[in-house]
Amino acid sequence: MRKKVPFIKLGPPLKYKNAQELELAVSDYFRHCKIHKLRPGICGLASYLGINRSTLKRYERQESVPEEYKYIILRARDAIEAYNEQLLYDKSTFQGAKFIMENNFDYDASQKTKNENINVDMSYEEYLSKVLDQDEY
Repeated sequence: MRKKVPFIKLGPPLKYKNAQELELAVSDYFRHCKIHKLRPGICGLASYLGINRSTLKRYERQESVPEEYKYIILRARDAIEAYNEQLLYDKSTFQGAKFIMENNFDYDASQKTKNENINVDMSYEEYLSKVLDQDEY
């Protein structure tokens, strides 16, 4: 079981006085997006909450905020990630969603190849005879 770290208040005063107030504001953001047919995003969430993106990251890392703030922001990020993941299946929104997934959610769409050079203590003639012997079976 993880030991609970005591909360020490540092930095500027928090915009949201408690976790319930923050959670309500996050829910309002998603409701706002649905009503106005907007795509939810990290910057949109931060803007709606009246904080900047770095403050949102600070909440996520639980720096100078109560532990509950972290889980509220993580759930919101998961919801935004899931939304963008669905956009990857649509040809018209694929590129934008791919960009967002790579830059905000650490996805890596690049193909990786592995090249390996192995030093073998065998002459070319020995290798050919071995390959030819295997082909007979």
